[in-house]
Amino acid sequence: MNDEIKDKLVQFAQFVVNHPEYADALSCITRSIEATTTRGEPASALLTGEPGTGKSTACRIALSQFGERRIVTTEAGTTEIVPAFYCSLQAGATTKSLTTSMLQELGCSNVTGNSSTLFKRLVTLLQTCQTKLIVLDEFDNLLRKGAEKSREQVCDWVRTLLNETLVPVAIVGIPSCEEIINAHPQLSRRYPYRHQMNHFTYAALDPASVFSKTLRALGGAIKKIGEFEKCISLNTEQPLKAMYLTTGGNMNGIRQLLNDAFRLALLRNNGSFELIDLISAADLSVIPTALYRGNAFRLTDESLTKIISGVKVK
Repeated sequence: MNDEIKDKLVQFAQFVVNHPEYADALSCITRSIEATTTRGEPASALLTGEPGTGKSTACRIALSQFGERRIVTTEAGTTEIVPAFYCSLQAGATTKSLTTSMLQELGCSNVTGNSSTLFKRLVTLLQTCQTKLIVLDEFDNLLRKGAEKSREQVCDWVRTLLNETLVPVAIVGIPSCEEIINAHPQLSRRYPYRHQMNHFTYAALDPASVFSKTLRALGGAIKKIGEFEKCISLNTEQPLKAMYLTTGGNMNGIRQLLNDAFRLALLRNNGSFELIDLISAADLSVIPTALYRGNAFRLTDESLTKIISGVKVK
Protein backbone atom coordinates (compact mmCIF):
# COMPACT_ATOMS: atom_id res chain seq x y z
CA MET A 1 0.00 0.00 0.00
CA ASN A 2 1.52 3.31 -1.06
CA ASP A 3 1.36 6.66 0.77
CA GLU A 4 -1.35 8.03 -1.52
CA ILE A 5 -3.69 5.16 -0.64
CA LYS A 6 -2.89 5.51 3.07
CA ASP A 7 -3.66 9.23 2.91
CA LYS A 8 -7.04 8.59 1.27
CA LEU A 9 -7.94 5.97 3.88
CA VAL A 10 -7.05 8.42 6.65
CA GLN A 11 -9.18 11.11 5.01
CA PHE A 12 -12.13 8.73 4.90
CA ALA A 13 -11.60 7.67 8.53
CA GLN A 14 -11.73 11.33 9.56
CA PHE A 15 -14.94 12.00 7.63
CA VAL A 16 -17.89 12.32 10.01
CA VAL A 17 -21.56 12.16 9.08
CA ASN A 18 -23.45 14.49 11.42
CA HIS A 19 -26.56 12.35 11.74
CA PRO A 20 -29.28 12.88 14.40
CA GLU A 21 -27.69 10.50 16.95
CA TYR A 22 -24.64 12.76 17.14
CA ALA A 23 -26.80 15.88 17.22
CA ASP A 24 -28.89 14.52 20.12
CA ALA A 25 -25.77 13.51 22.05
CA LEU A 26 -24.19 16.94 21.55
CA SER A 27 -27.42 18.65 22.55
CA CYS A 28 -27.48 16.61 25.77
CA ILE A 29 -23.93 17.68 26.66
CA THR A 30 -24.60 21.30 25.70
CA ARG A 31 -27.71 21.47 27.90
CA SER A 32 -25.70 20.17 30.84
CA ILE A 33 -23.08 22.88 30.44
CA GLU A 34 -25.64 25.66 30.05
CA ALA A 35 -27.72 24.47 33.01
CA THR A 36 -24.66 24.21 35.27
CA THR A 37 -23.61 27.73 34.31
CA THR A 38 -27.01 29.38 34.70
CA ARG A 39 -28.20 27.53 37.81
CA GLY A 40 -24.88 27.43 39.61
CA GLU A 41 -25.46 23.79 40.49
CA PRO A 42 -24.04 20.57 38.99
CA ALA A 43 -26.17 19.30 36.09
CA SER A 44 -24.05 16.93 34.03
CA ALA A 45 -24.70 14.57 31.10
CA LEU A 46 -24.75 10.78 30.88
CA LEU A 47 -24.10 9.38 27.39
CA THR A 48 -24.67 5.66 26.94
CA GLY A 49 -24.82 3.19 24.08
CA GLU A 50 -23.67 -0.24 23.03
CA PRO A 51 -20.12 -0.51 21.64
CA GLY A 52 -19.83 0.92 18.13
CA THR A 53 -22.85 3.23 18.25
CA GLY A 54 -20.72 6.37 17.95
CA LYS A 55 -20.23 7.53 21.55
CA SER A 56 -16.52 8.21 21.09
CA THR A 57 -17.13 10.14 17.87
CA ALA A 58 -19.82 12.24 19.54
CA CYS A 59 -17.40 13.00 22.38
CA ARG A 60 -14.66 14.03 19.95
CA ILE A 61 -17.08 16.40 18.24
CA ALA A 62 -18.17 17.85 21.59
CA LEU A 63 -14.58 18.40 22.72
CA SER A 64 -13.61 20.00 19.39
CA GLN A 65 -16.26 22.67 19.83
CA PHE A 66 -14.31 24.18 22.72
CA GLY A 67 -11.21 24.85 20.64
CA GLU A 68 -7.59 23.87 21.10
CA ARG A 69 -5.43 24.24 24.18
CA ARG A 70 -3.59 27.53 24.17
CA ILE A 71 -1.01 29.44 26.16
CA VAL A 72 -2.04 32.81 27.58
CA THR A 73 0.51 35.24 28.97
CA THR A 74 -0.52 38.07 31.29
CA GLU A 75 1.19 40.23 33.90
CA ALA A 76 0.49 37.47 36.41
CA GLY A 77 2.38 34.92 34.35
CA THR A 78 1.82 32.23 31.73
CA THR A 79 -1.15 29.87 31.87
CA GLU A 80 -2.22 26.98 29.66
CA ILE A 81 -5.94 27.16 28.90
CA VAL A 82 -7.54 23.71 28.59
CA PRO A 83 -11.18 24.32 27.60
CA ALA A 84 -12.12 20.63 27.62
CA PHE A 85 -10.45 17.26 27.83
CA TYR A 86 -11.04 13.51 27.62
CA CYS A 87 -10.17 10.98 30.31
CA SER A 88 -10.72 7.21 30.31
CA LEU A 89 -11.58 5.31 33.48
CA GLN A 90 -9.22 2.34 33.33
CA ALA A 91 -10.04 -1.07 34.78
CA GLY A 92 -9.00 -1.17 38.42
CA ALA A 93 -8.81 2.62 38.64
CA THR A 94 -8.71 4.28 42.05
CA THR A 95 -9.69 7.83 42.91
CA LYS A 96 -5.99 8.64 43.20
CA SER A 97 -5.13 7.22 39.76
CA LEU A 98 -8.13 9.03 38.26
CA THR A 99 -7.04 12.31 39.85
CA THR A 100 -3.51 11.77 38.55
CA SER A 101 -4.77 11.09 35.02
CA MET A 102 -6.77 14.32 35.00
CA LEU A 103 -3.85 16.33 36.37
CA GLN A 104 -1.68 15.00 33.55
CA GLU A 105 -4.35 15.93 31.00
CA LEU A 106 -4.16 19.46 32.38
CA GLY A 107 -0.42 19.50 31.82
CA CYS A 108 0.57 19.07 35.46
CA SER A 109 3.89 17.29 35.95
CA ASN A 110 3.70 17.32 39.75
CA VAL A 111 1.60 14.29 40.62
CA THR A 112 3.18 13.49 43.97
CA GLY A 113 1.34 13.62 47.27
CA ASN A 114 -1.59 11.88 48.92
CA SER A 115 -5.10 11.66 47.48
CA SER A 116 -6.32 14.77 49.29
CA THR A 117 -3.37 16.88 48.10
CA LEU A 118 -3.78 15.72 44.51
CA PHE A 119 -7.52 16.40 44.55
CA LYS A 120 -7.04 19.96 45.81
CA ARG A 121 -4.44 20.49 43.09
CA LEU A 122 -6.93 19.25 40.49
CA VAL A 123 -9.68 21.58 41.72
CA THR A 124 -7.31 24.54 41.53
CA LEU A 125 -6.02 23.62 38.06
CA LEU A 126 -9.50 23.18 36.62
CA GLN A 127 -10.23 26.78 37.57
CA THR A 128 -6.85 28.08 36.41
CA CYS A 129 -7.11 26.23 33.07
CA GLN A 130 -10.69 27.53 32.62
CA THR A 131 -11.99 24.04 31.87
CA LYS A 132 -15.63 23.90 30.79
CA LEU A 133 -16.09 20.17 30.18
CA ILE A 134 -14.54 16.85 31.19
CA VAL A 135 -15.48 13.67 29.29
CA LEU A 136 -15.07 10.57 31.48
CA ASP A 137 -15.24 7.49 29.26
CA GLU A 138 -15.31 3.72 29.97
CA PHE A 139 -17.38 4.23 33.12
CA ASP A 140 -18.64 0.67 32.69
CA ASN A 141 -15.29 -0.58 34.01
CA LEU A 142 -16.87 0.00 37.42
CA LEU A 143 -19.25 -2.86 36.63
CA ARG A 144 -16.42 -5.40 36.58
CA LYS A 145 -16.40 -8.12 39.20
CA GLY A 146 -14.46 -7.00 42.24
CA ALA A 147 -14.91 -3.29 41.48
CA GLU A 148 -17.55 -2.73 44.16
CA LYS A 149 -15.27 -0.72 46.44
CA SER A 150 -13.89 1.38 43.58
CA ARG A 151 -17.43 1.98 42.33
CA GLU A 152 -18.50 3.59 45.59
CA GLN A 153 -15.32 5.64 45.88
CA VAL A 154 -15.34 6.89 42.27
CA CYS A 155 -19.01 7.88 42.45
CA ASP A 156 -18.37 9.88 45.63
CA TRP A 157 -15.26 11.38 44.02
CA VAL A 158 -17.20 12.53 40.93
CA ARG A 159 -19.95 14.01 43.09
CA THR A 160 -17.42 15.95 45.15
CA LEU A 161 -15.59 17.18 42.04
CA LEU A 162 -18.87 18.43 40.56
CA ASN A 163 -19.77 20.25 43.78
CA GLU A 164 -16.40 21.93 44.27
CA THR A 165 -15.67 22.98 40.67
CA LEU A 166 -19.02 23.20 38.85
CA VAL A 167 -17.21 21.76 35.83
CA PRO A 168 -19.59 19.32 34.07
CA VAL A 169 -18.26 15.76 33.88
CA ALA A 170 -19.94 13.93 30.99
CA ILE A 171 -19.97 10.22 31.87
CA VAL A 172 -19.81 7.83 28.92
CA GLY A 173 -20.32 4.06 28.81
CA ILE A 174 -22.60 1.16 27.96
CA PRO A 175 -26.31 1.40 28.91
CA SER A 176 -25.88 -0.48 32.20
CA CYS A 177 -23.76 2.44 33.44
CA GLU A 178 -27.03 4.13 34.27
CA GLU A 179 -27.53 1.53 37.00
CA ILE A 180 -24.37 2.80 38.71
CA ILE A 181 -25.59 6.39 38.60
CA ASN A 182 -29.10 5.54 39.79
CA ALA A 183 -27.74 3.50 42.70
CA HIS A 184 -26.26 6.71 44.13
CA PRO A 185 -29.11 9.23 44.63
CA GLN A 186 -26.74 12.12 45.40
CA LEU A 187 -24.90 11.50 42.12
CA SER A 188 -28.02 10.64 40.12
CA ARG A 189 -29.66 14.02 40.71
CA ARG A 190 -26.50 15.65 39.35
CA TYR A 191 -27.04 13.82 36.04
CA PRO A 192 -30.42 15.06 34.81
CA TYR A 193 -29.40 15.05 31.14
CA ARG A 194 -29.17 11.59 29.61
CA HIS A 195 -29.04 10.20 26.10
CA GLN A 196 -28.68 6.65 24.82
CA MET A 197 -27.17 6.18 21.37
CA ASN A 198 -28.60 3.31 19.33
CA HIS A 199 -27.83 1.25 16.27
CA PHE A 200 -29.39 2.38 13.00
CA THR A 201 -32.74 0.83 12.17
CA TYR A 202 -33.57 -0.36 8.67
CA ALA A 203 -36.25 1.45 6.67
CA ALA A 204 -36.85 -0.21 3.29
CA LEU A 205 -36.73 2.14 0.32
CA ASP A 206 -37.02 5.21 2.52
CA PRO A 207 -34.49 7.76 1.27
CA ALA A 208 -35.34 9.96 4.25
CA SER A 209 -34.25 7.38 6.84
CA VAL A 210 -31.16 8.17 8.90
CA PHE A 211 -29.59 4.86 7.85
CA SER A 212 -30.09 5.62 4.16
CA LYS A 213 -28.86 9.21 4.46
CA THR A 214 -25.78 8.09 6.37
CA LEU A 215 -24.83 5.51 3.75
CA ARG A 216 -25.41 8.05 0.99
CA ALA A 217 -23.06 10.50 2.73
CA LEU A 218 -20.40 7.84 3.30
CA GLY A 219 -20.68 6.71 -0.30
CA GLY A 220 -20.30 10.29 -1.45
CA ALA A 221 -17.14 10.65 0.64
CA ILE A 222 -15.68 7.46 -0.84
CA LYS A 223 -16.35 8.67 -4.38
CA LYS A 224 -14.86 12.11 -3.73
CA ILE A 225 -11.80 11.03 -1.75
CA GLY A 226 -11.12 8.04 -3.98
CA GLU A 227 -11.70 10.09 -7.14
CA PHE A 228 -13.73 7.25 -8.62
CA GLU A 229 -15.42 7.66 -11.99
CA LYS A 230 -17.79 4.79 -11.22
CA CYS A 231 -19.20 4.26 -7.72
CA ILE A 232 -21.98 1.99 -6.43
CA SER A 233 -24.79 3.82 -4.63
CA LEU A 234 -24.75 2.49 -1.09
CA ASN A 235 -28.28 3.65 -0.30
CA THR A 236 -30.03 1.76 -3.10
CA GLU A 237 -32.13 -1.24 -2.11
CA GLN A 238 -29.68 -4.17 -2.41
CA PRO A 239 -26.58 -2.68 -0.74
CA LEU A 240 -28.77 -0.97 1.88
CA LYS A 241 -30.29 -4.28 2.94
CA ALA A 242 -26.98 -6.12 2.77
CA MET A 243 -25.26 -3.48 4.87
CA TYR A 244 -27.98 -3.67 7.50
CA LEU A 245 -27.71 -7.47 7.77
CA THR A 246 -23.91 -7.38 7.75
CA THR A 247 -23.57 -4.77 10.51
CA GLY A 248 -26.87 -4.73 12.39
CA GLY A 249 -26.85 -0.96 11.89
CA ASN A 250 -23.74 -0.60 14.05
CA MET A 251 -21.75 2.47 13.00
CA ASN A 252 -18.40 0.95 13.88
CA GLY A 253 -19.24 -2.13 11.82
CA ILE A 254 -20.30 0.03 8.87
CA ARG A 255 -17.06 2.02 9.00
CA GLN A 256 -14.97 -1.13 9.32
CA LEU A 257 -16.54 -2.77 6.27
CA LEU A 258 -16.41 0.39 4.16
CA ASN A 259 -12.78 0.99 5.08
CA ASP A 260 -11.87 -2.51 3.86
CA ALA A 261 -13.94 -2.11 0.70
CA PHE A 262 -12.44 1.32 -0.01
CA ARG A 263 -8.92 -0.06 0.44
CA LEU A 264 -9.60 -2.92 -1.99
CA ALA A 265 -10.96 -0.52 -4.61
CA LEU A 266 -7.95 1.79 -4.27
CA LEU A 267 -5.56 -1.14 -4.61
CA ARG A 268 -7.35 -2.37 -7.74
CA ASN A 269 -6.83 1.11 -9.21
CA ASN A 270 -9.33 1.00 -12.07
CA GLY A 271 -11.27 4.13 -11.13
CA SER A 272 -14.27 2.33 -9.66
CA PHE A 273 -15.85 1.35 -6.35
CA GLU A 274 -18.08 -1.64 -7.01
CA LEU A 275 -20.26 -4.31 -5.41
CA ILE A 276 -17.36 -6.76 -5.64
CA ASP A 277 -15.42 -4.54 -3.21
CA LEU A 278 -18.22 -4.84 -0.65
CA ILE A 279 -18.47 -8.59 -1.22
CA SER A 280 -14.73 -9.05 -0.74
CA ALA A 281 -14.64 -6.76 2.31
CA ALA A 282 -17.44 -8.73 3.98
CA ASP A 283 -15.28 -11.86 3.73
CA LEU A 284 -12.34 -10.23 5.50
CA SER A 285 -13.63 -9.73 9.03
CA VAL A 286 -16.27 -10.65 11.60
CA ILE A 287 -18.68 -7.95 12.75
CA PRO A 288 -20.16 -8.97 16.14
CA THR A 289 -23.44 -7.10 15.58
CA ALA A 290 -24.19 -8.84 12.24
CA LEU A 291 -27.73 -10.14 11.84
CA TYR A 292 -26.68 -12.63 9.15
CA ARG A 293 -23.55 -14.75 9.45
CA GLY A 294 -23.06 -15.39 5.76
CA ASN A 295 -21.98 -12.80 3.19
CA ALA A 296 -25.14 -10.75 2.69
CA PHE A 297 -23.63 -8.89 -0.27
CA ARG A 298 -23.66 -12.15 -2.27
CA LEU A 299 -27.43 -12.55 -1.87
CA THR A 300 -30.16 -11.47 -4.25
CA ASP A 301 -32.50 -8.67 -3.29
CA GLU A 302 -35.31 -11.21 -2.85
CA SER A 303 -33.24 -13.28 -0.40
CA LEU A 304 -32.23 -10.17 1.53
CA THR A 305 -35.87 -9.13 1.85
CA LYS A 306 -36.85 -12.57 3.18
CA ILE A 307 -34.13 -12.53 5.81
CA ILE A 308 -35.03 -9.04 6.96
CA SER A 309 -38.67 -10.14 7.15
CA GLY A 310 -37.62 -13.04 9.36
CA VAL A 311 -38.03 -15.73 6.72
CA LYS A 312 -35.14 -18.18 6.32
CA VAL A 313 -33.70 -18.55 2.83
CA LYS A 314 -33.79 -22.18 1.71
